[in-house]
Amino acid sequence: MLTKTLNISDRLQLLLQELKSKLQELYGDRLYSVLLYGAVARGEANADSDIDVLVVLKERVLPVQEIRRMADIPL
Repeated sequence: MLTKTLNISDRLQLLLQELKSKLQELYGDRLYSVLLYGAVARGEANADSDIDVLVVLKERVLPVQEIRRMADIPL
């Protein structure tokens, strides 16, 4: 979970740490991993790029239910 430090801005790094903390609060031991991928992870992001994050849980879930749950995370 955010074990590799990429060449990303301090602001983005803080945002990702905050997201990771909130996901840990929400899922506890069910949270297996939080992965950054896409343009930001590859170092190819620009001003219009989004931030792609994959959340891996330890057990099967209903995707729609988890999307709704994560959508309520304030950042």
